[in-house]
This record gives sequence, C-alpha cells and structure tokens, in this order.
Amino acid sequence: SLAQEKRELVLKHSDELEVILENGRYITHVLGHVIFETETGTIHCDSAIWDRGRATRLSGHVRFDDRDFRINSDSLYYDLRTQQATALGKKVELWSYADSIYAVGTHAFFDRQNNQLKMYNRPLLYLQYPDSAKMIEVLADTIEFVSGTRQADAMGQVVITSKDLTATSGQAHFDSEQDQLELTIEPVAVRRNSRVSGEIILVKFAESNIKN
Repeated sequence: SLAQEKRELVLKHSDELEVILENGRYITHVLGHVIFETETGTIHCDSAIWDRGRATRLSGHVRFDDRDFRINSDSLYYDLRTQQATALGKKVELWSYADSIYAVGTHAFFDRQNNQLKMYNRPLLYLQYPDSAKMIEVLADTIEFVSGTRQADAMGQVVITSKDLTATSGQAHFDSEQDQLELTIEPVAVRRNSRVSGEIILVKFAESNIKN
C-alpha cells in the first residue's frame, strides 16, 4: 500500500531540497548531509534523487545502516517497490552482524524482503568476523548469502585462507552453524602438513583433519 511505501523511506534532513515535475511525477532532489529513515534503519549520503514510493538514487559517502546489516558505498540505487538495492563504488563494504560476516568489493546487491545479499567482481569475504583467531578469508568471483542463516556460497576461482588452512576450488559452501566448509569443482586444500584433493572436500574447523 502507499501508506506502507511512505513509511519505507522518510527524509529527515538535507541542506537543500528541490522538487521538480518530471514525466508527470514529482521528483525530489536533495543535497548536503542527507539523512533518510527506513522502517528498520537510517541512510546517510551527500545527495539523492527520490521518486517517492518508487525508488531513490543515493550518491556520495552512502551509508545504509539497517537492523541486521550495514553497507558503505559511493552510490546506491534502492527500489522501494521490490526493496532491492544495488551498491557500487571503488570500495563497497558490507557487514552482516548476525552472520559475523564482513565483505568488501565494488558491486553489491541486496534484497531486503528475502534478506539475500550478493557481491560481484571478485569480492573479499571475511567469515567469523571480527574474531581474528577464527577468521576465514574468501576471495571469489561471486559471493552470496542469506542473512540470518549463517551460510554463504562462493563461486568462481575461490581462494580460502585461514590461520591453518589454504584452499582453492571452483565453488565453496560455508555453514557457520556446523562450523564446516564444503569445497567442490577441482578442490585442493592444505592444512598444516596435509594436502587433500578430490571431487568434494569437507573441512571441519573444530577438527584438525580434512576429508574427501
């Protein structure tokens, strides 16, 4: 409903504001110390073009603070009808608090209705963040996860590094609840003095061994 859409995004502050009639719709242009409120968080940016009830395009030092996650980027396009957003920038950063995940890249997509997050263009993902003793670094072409499930998937030239493990594969699935990692597509894992390869490699982080 329109009332629900209006609650989706509320402008709390901007230094300058101008409303322009474009193609039969009133488009709000805001500039300087822009702050929006959503139902579950706040958005800060330098400027925005806002088509009320439809979408907003945010630019400059974008910081999207939500209840479950945070995104920093140079620009962010947010579709209010689908609740989907695309964040772009030289350094797009994403934190998912419940999942203990931190990711950095140049292109992120998230779907708030389904709590789904994806990152493209070889992002770096840190699992068990910020626990340096347990932290696992993942580099891949694409990374995706559903917030709250504590699971993540990495696809394409996957490189995994942790305190005592280095591994490569075409695909990797992480399950933080089970504290395990499943590697597929030509996986190779080296842990301390053991090197394992095969069709599927299963790494249990609580144990010292790796299985194929």
